[in-house]
Amino acid sequence: MSYSAGPRRVAGPLAGELAPDWDTLTAGTDPDQQLVIRTAEVGTPTHDGLRILASWAADQHLSASPAD
Repeated sequence: MSYSAGPRRVAGPLAGELAPDWDTLTAGTDPDQQLVIRTAEVGTPTHDGLRILASWAADQHLSASPAD
């Protein structure tokens, strides 16, 4: 298993520029299998932006759900 980490900047129209930290674990038996985790420290602009995106995604999911 291998491990890598670091910051990566991404930009989008909804939450602006974000710089989450990332950690990647790669399976030793199959290098095509990876687990990527992105995190942000609480109180940072990136954390706030990720919360905005999570809220937006939840709203999109609810609006796409069929009516009862």
